[in-house]
Amino acid sequence: MAICLSPTHEELIIVFGSLEGIDPFVKAVIFNPDGTVRFYLKPPVLISHKYKEYEKRVGAEEAIDSVRFIQPALENIHNKGIVLTMWIGFDDDWFESRNLNTKTGEFGECYGVSRL
Repeated sequence: MAICLSPTHEELIIVFGSLEGIDPFVKAVIFNPDGTVRFYLKPPVLISHKYKEYEKRVGAEEAIDSVRFIQPALENIHNKGIVLTMWIGFDDDWFESRNLNTKTGEFGECYGVSRL
């Protein structure tokens, strides 16, 4: 399990494995300040060049099966300041660092790819 506050400290993001009674594809939650759920999150379609190479090598089904949330993080991104990102893993030890909009629950720009 991994936990992170948003840059404004208005939202709490929790990444988990599986929870009873929740869709098995949901692997993270964004909570409102009052503790209610704002969004249940499922891993997005990955967009990095490294993921695309992996997908070509192993096939779409195996690549998709390897996608998982690792952790939310506050990162200092050049020309953007401190932003909330989600590390989304694939191929055992690789991950994309993706922008996470806590107001919409949508994933945006990929800030980079790295190996754990």
